[in-house]
Amino acid sequence: MTDDDGLSVPAETITDQESAALAEAAALVGGEVSAVGLGNTDDGDPCVVVYASAQAENLPTEVAGLPVRVVVSDPILALDEDEG
Repeated sequence: MTDDDGLSVPAETITDQESAALAEAAALVGGEVSAVGLGNTDDGDPCVVVYASAQAENLPTEVAGLPVRVVVSDPILALDEDEG
């Protein structure tokens, strides 16, 4: 990632609410949830992004006051160093 790729956000721009939401959402990772992060709703408001399989059930609609946006994804796996 580079500073101009639209994917990087300076840490000082993350609010206390966003930080708390991300910490709380981290507990969702495992099973059908591969990852969580911060993003924006279609309206541009901050939200928690949950990357989950299509089989994920009972995901929250809100975490620490922020809405949740679910992105259906395959499992996110790390590559071995040899696969680089």
